[in-house]
Amino acid sequence: MRHFYEFGEFRVDAVKRLLLKNGEPIPLTPKVFETLFVLVQNGGRILEKNELMNLIWGDTAVEENNLAQNIFTLRKAFDEKPNQHRFIVTIPGRGYQFVPDVKEFSDGRVDPENEERARLAEENPEEEKAAEITENHSSPPDRAATAPRRQLSKFFIIFAVLLCFAGVGGYFWRIRENPRGANIETQEIKTIAVLPFKSLISENADESLEIGIADALITKLGSAKQIVVRPTSAIIKYSASAEQDALVIGRQLKVDAVLDGKIQKAGDKIRVTAQLLRVADGSSLWAGTFDEKYTDIFRVQDSISEQIAKTLALKLDAAERKLLVKRDTDNVEAYEAYLKGRYFWNKRTEEGLKKSVEFFEQAIRLDSGYASAYAGMSNSYALLGFYNYLSPNEAWTKSKTAATQALKLDDSLAEAHAALALVKDDYELDWAGAEEQYRRAIELNPNYPTVRQWYAWHLLGVGRNEEALAQLKRAQELDPTSLSINTAVATFYYFTEDYDRAIEQSRQTLETDSNFVRAHLTLGLAYEQKGMFQEAISEFQKARELSDDSTESLSALGHAFAKWGKLDEARKILGELSKMSEDRFVSPSDPAIIHIGLKNFDKARELLNKGTTERSTWWVRLRLDPRLKVISSSAI
Repeated sequence: MRHFYEFGEFRVDAVKRLLLKNGEPIPLTPKVFETLFVLVQNGGRILEKNELMNLIWGDTAVEENNLAQNIFTLRKAFDEKPNQHRFIVTIPGRGYQFVPDVKEFSDGRVDPENEERARLAEENPEEEKAAEITENHSSPPDRAATAPRRQLSKFFIIFAVLLCFAGVGGYFWRIRENPRGANIETQEIKTIAVLPFKSLISENADESLEIGIADALITKLGSAKQIVVRPTSAIIKYSASAEQDALVIGRQLKVDAVLDGKIQKAGDKIRVTAQLLRVADGSSLWAGTFDEKYTDIFRVQDSISEQIAKTLALKLDAAERKLLVKRDTDNVEAYEAYLKGRYFWNKRTEEGLKKSVEFFEQAIRLDSGYASAYAGMSNSYALLGFYNYLSPNEAWTKSKTAATQALKLDDSLAEAHAALALVKDDYELDWAGAEEQYRRAIELNPNYPTVRQWYAWHLLGVGRNEEALAQLKRAQELDPTSLSINTAVATFYYFTEDYDRAIEQSRQTLETDSNFVRAHLTLGLAYEQKGMFQEAISEFQKARELSDDSTESLSALGHAFAKWGKLDEARKILGELSKMSEDRFVSPSDPAIIHIGLKNFDKARELLNKGTTERSTWWVRLRLDPRLKVISSSAI
């Protein structure tokens, strides 16, 4: 008799141990099917984890992660999207519940191998009974009837032996190809993305916490030099959506594996679930669930990072193992403020950078020995100075103070060394000191793409172009989807007067995000140098709109108007910059560039010298920007 359980478009065949969707079988491993079968048989009832594990594994000792992995596999088989819970609901702290209405029925058919016997039994019950007795008493078999069966058995024995030899041979071949005995299934995992940890209940979503946990794990896993972990800037864009398809994102980020996590916070308790998925085939490499007090969030992060290192068989030295479980603070409130600071820093907007400073300051007030918070503050002020969002004296001085304090507390922070390098490079013009700090930051974290990008500008400025491009290319490898790094490559080509490549690279970046301001700026600059003024002005106008009238976009637009002969439009923009300077800092280099276009060279030199003195004019641009080559830059 064939027995079935049916719910929606799915059917469970209890005899053949199959899950079917619209009649098509969905492959499941035996233990996953057993998990499904137990859930279906107990539909509507909450099954405690211990009860479920007893029913599935009996007395065999297994970790709870195995159950979580089976549940994940079933949800995937059901095409269940995150937070849907159409089939399996997780009961926090207890277990699982199968929620669809299940119809149980039999189709009245006998299994095919018994059909003939059933027919004969109906036609002649006495003969069937006799045959059954004979079989049970093991009468000597008829040699003629059993000979073909013996030959078939011999064939299968020989075939099985050959398979064994093939398996053993394959094993030794794999060992030879992998002499260190690395884990065959995980050895190709060289790149990982840690996705934002989504809240199980969308109404309770806390974006800064979701990004913050991911950011902390990225920092921890980044200490292992054998793998490349995509930086937070690469994954922050995925925080906005309520749902995320981990495998699709993994392919977009060009990684071998993704860590996908969920969080549920209630009062002082937090539950974190995480799974490491291979992007190529969607298989799970590891999964875990952690129920802790929120004050023990640090222990959760340590456990996850340690489990991933173990799963990937990473060979960590003593320093790397120490960094993997390193904690800068035990103050949860300070940590929460730090997470928010990192969240806003990664937005890389003027408003975001200023908000990040506020949260880093709050973290430091709560824990004056919090080295990472000082490092975060130093990076925020460095970018506020680099983009001229604050006056150079204020931004760079505060960046140096924070970086120095961070390194006094912990000299192993690559981010603090990178910020200090930028201060020495762009504010103090101490290029030897900057080189030393860049190298130290890369030594501490060779997989940190931002420091390689900044180091590239230093190398370009001192005339080491090939080394600069190599650093940018390495940064691209570490973070291939980074809009900032890809635009930096285009800017390199612009500075080295390879305008066609600058155009090509800028267009590629804009295909990824058509609203990225700096890509529009670089594309416009390259167009302008090729005499394509209409196209250049179009790009600068887009940059102006997208950046809410940034001074850099206005400066570029004014220069292009002047070079195209639209002198009134250029002078109008000069007036706009002058008015803006009454309310906010405007670098003297911005109007200077327009004056160059208008051929007011003396005024341009005066403004550039002022910008150089106050360190608001980027010295690499002074040396290399084709627009500035018509006048002397002897101040550098």
